[in-house]
Amino acid sequence: MKLLSIATGVAALTLLAGCIPSVYPLYTKETMVFEPKIIGEWYEEGTDNVWKFSQVDEFVYELLYTEHGEGSSFEVYAVKLDKFLFMDLFPAELNFKNELYKGSFLPMHHFARVDFSGDTLFLHMPDMDYFKKQIAEGKASVAHEVVNDGLMLTAKPEELQKFVLKYAAEDKAFSVESTLSRKK
Repeated sequence: MKLLSIATGVAALTLLAGCIPSVYPLYTKETMVFEPKIIGEWYEEGTDNVWKFSQVDEFVYELLYTEHGEGSSFEVYAVKLDKFLFMDLFPAELNFKNELYKGSFLPMHHFARVDFSGDTLFLHMPDMDYFKKQIAEGKASVAHEVVNDGLMLTAKPEELQKFVLKYAAEDKAFSVESTLSRKK
């Protein structure tokens, strides 16, 4: 019960961004890859957001994401599923002001399909409405919870990978897009 109430708070926040949170990561040891094109500083089109990726370990990146002058740190993993590249983003820290507030949140994984074109990085995030409809109509099956009219994926990595790979080529499934341009 406590886990569900914590997850409810996190899911409510992530719904605002249109992302689908996942309790478990998209990556496994076998699917993590190093993609050097990710490293660098990127500007998000139409915003003042900055995405700065640096390599921390063989398969681990650090992302310093700055939105409206406020920075947050994430651990990022590049994930190769068949011919598709994905990113799994996980908060490196909960930087709230007090322990009680921090204890009310469960860090969640978010993922996006990744495409490059020259000095442009496209992040295609899962479309919440598309997947809610697929699940409601029985066309998609994955372990999940419906929280505050949104989805929270609870599938373990292997099941999550199969689910994501099934829809990876469908633009409608990954229609929430951020376009990033490399800082020159």
